[in-house]
Amino acid sequence: MKPKTALAACAFFGRHIVPLLLAASIPAGLRYYQMDQFASRPAAFSWTLDILVLVGRLALVCVILGNGALLAGYRTARRLLQTPRQESNAAFSRAAERLSSEVRNYLADAAVYVFGALAANLLIGAVASSLPMQLLLKNLTVIPFTLVFLILLSRRLLKA
Repeated sequence: MKPKTALAACAFFGRHIVPLLLAASIPAGLRYYQMDQFASRPAAFSWTLDILVLVGRLALVCVILGNGALLAGYRTARRLLQTPRQESNAAFSRAAERLSSEVRNYLADAAVYVFGALAANLLIGAVASSLPMQLLLKNLTVIPFTLVFLILLSRRLLKA
């Protein structure tokens, strides 16, 4: 039992740290501003910031899908979304079979990820004094790593 996906996610994060942090800085900065100035803005402005945070997270997913390149990730996402239904259903059936046959390996991956995320959250909570600063740090570390882990896990499950 080796946590292949968790180790691959760490390696991916290390190789692509600059584009990942650049893409994550957009939602992180907006979320920091949103939480720091919570009571002094109208609701419509908060909704606008939430939409911009969502767009930033989608950009982060594209950077991950493109192995550090935003445009390549966008093309990959478009191709995945245009996959015919029968092909998608077949891929998900294979993923379910793979998951059931290698459940111990995937549980090991999940355990390594959960303990790592908990440790990062505890460390951020101990270091950052305010909620906006905690959210900024989580948006720059835990959330991008979670997306990397989930995308790599999905790729591993869906691999033919």
